[in-house]
Amino acid sequence: MRMKILGSFLLTFLFVVPPVASQESRPPSAAPSRASKIDLPINEFAEPFNAKDAIVVTVSRALVPTQATTRPGRRLEEWRIEAGNREYALTKAGIAELQEYLLRLGKARPGKTETAPSERALLIRADAAATYGHIQQVLQAASGARIYWTYFAGVPKEGGSPGAFLVRLPRDVGQGKPGRPHSVKLFMTWDPSAKKIERDLEDRDTPPTHEGDQLLEKLLTDKQAEWTKQGVIAAVVFLGEPIVPWQSVVDVIAIARRSGAQKFEFGAGAPLER
Repeated sequence: MRMKILGSFLLTFLFVVPPVASQESRPPSAAPSRASKIDLPINEFAEPFNAKDAIVVTVSRALVPTQATTRPGRRLEEWRIEAGNREYALTKAGIAELQEYLLRLGKARPGKTETAPSERALLIRADAAATYGHIQQVLQAASGARIYWTYFAGVPKEGGSPGAFLVRLPRDVGQGKPGRPHSVKLFMTWDPSAKKIERDLEDRDTPPTHEGDQLLEKLLTDKQAEWTKQGVIAAVVFLGEPIVPWQSVVDVIAIARRSGAQKFEFGAGAPLER
């Protein structure tokens, strides 16, 4: 099972612990924020969130009285992005405005040959009913703003208070290419007729079942053992359709982390049509 992956570059993530930067003031609110309930995705690696200086971006459903808020939603108009008490539309213009806001708040420093990355951290609070495509748009705005300390909010698998798990965008965002040495590709697609996820690890079918999760973890663990013998830190490359549910992506990240993976790459999101 193969699929056509939209996007021409990869975002690379590496799990590390960032330094805490000083608190920055935010610009005045452009519009009042609307309260809504956020059902965060479950993740076994979620821990208490302590980066108090983080910039917070929320991806949530725009409430419609006639809709059940737990129903998965994929239409752009059903969703909103909030940051700094302002809403940003999931359009080309909206994402460009979000990037400008993150760039201003992140205060990335100009260097001799390129802009040095921001020292600010970003916390993405995404509803579990969101899709991979929604999150990709926020990540691309963050990469354009040179922000690479990135947390995903989540709820621990065993329950309890919401926490977060950490990833890091690379300093060379946009320069990654598929098929680099020492990597393994995991394809994720959504079967609309069966309403389920299909996963393919380099031509091996690893369905989202208990047995499939065990197989995926074993295959990745074996790969990690091979890479360790070669003295390299190799990447697990996620190539997923934008329609894939965000919770499914979080589940796969957890499996990869259990296998010992330290480095991850994500396919860029599909270009927005408007």
